[in-house]
Amino acid sequence: QLFCFARALLSALVQVPRASIVHVHTASQRSFYRKAFFILIARLYRKKVLLHVHGGGFGEFCESVSPPARFVLRESLKAVSVVVAVSQTTAEVLRPHMPGLPICVVPNTYSLAACSSTSVACVQAILYAGRIEPAKGVSDLLRAFARVHQAMPNCRLIVAGEGDVQSALDLARNLGIESAVTFPGWLTGQDLSAAFQSATVFCLPSYCEALPTSLLQAMGTGLP
Repeated sequence: QLFCFARALLSALVQVPRASIVHVHTASQRSFYRKAFFILIARLYRKKVLLHVHGGGFGEFCESVSPPARFVLRESLKAVSVVVAVSQTTAEVLRPHMPGLPICVVPNTYSLAACSSTSVACVQAILYAGRIEPAKGVSDLLRAFARVHQAMPNCRLIVAGEGDVQSALDLARNLGIESAVTFPGWLTGQDLSAAFQSATVFCLPSYCEALPTSLLQAMGTGLP
């Protein structure tokens, strides 16, 4: 990850001077601190910045940051020309923390051409797709599934994503459900579509979301 970040920074130093607009996608916490480097590079070259805010916790992030982090946030926002929110609710949350900045709403979309109706699965399967971390509620999902598995021994849980996989594996073992839970890693393209098509139910137990693409794909596929 450090290598990819360093490579991206070097690429930005080459690419940004050639650009007219720098489009930065960010969430809160570590995601924003990483992206702040690219915003500041754009500011260094006096480029216009379009800040695209994903995730539902950016307002809480702005309220809880330490003074040094608030300085980084404030200096980064000085380089931003326009902010894009993925929902009207997110835009309302952002406005108090970004006074004077124009905020427009561009909802996330997902092509229905990439979805197909679910086939009848011979095994009842619950699908989760996203980062494996506390904020996404994965540990809650595993504990809930342990109760489901007691009543429905043939039911399976697919936890697709990257992050703290080891902690999730350890919890599954402690709950005695490791044989019923699979961790296929981060899925994209046809592999992700196949996972949605083979599932019976989609579950996204996040504590905070804005307009997640995985939920749109589940709806497009026809999953409960």
